[in-house]
Amino acid sequence: MKFLKNPKQLILIDILGASVTTVLLFIVVKNFNQFFGVDIYEINTLAIIALSICCFGVVCWFTNKKFSKPLLYTLAIFNLLYCLITIIILNSSTNLTIYGVLYFTIEVVIIISLAFLR
Repeated sequence: MKFLKNPKQLILIDILGASVTTVLLFIVVKNFNQFFGVDIYEINTLAIIALSICCFGVVCWFTNKKFSKPLLYTLAIFNLLYCLITIIILNSSTNLTIYGVLYFTIEVVIIISLAFLR
């Protein structure tokens, strides 16, 4: 767990996670939106937010090391906001299937776990 003490490595983990989320939303969930029961507009909204978090993470990665910790906290807040937006969007979704609930629940649990590790 030594890597959790290094802000640069946590930022890298966040970048990778946001990238995976973006790809999964744009490619898998969007193409099988009926299977997950999520509207295309909602998927696009979540994917764009995840992509924005990824881009912000890249900016954080290249900043001066002395600013890493404040940026890391900002990144954690953005991730928690993404989770909140996900929950709000999915609560308003009427066609959500068990697979959609499972996918987004796992995603939110992973993001919240990593946010609190920061």
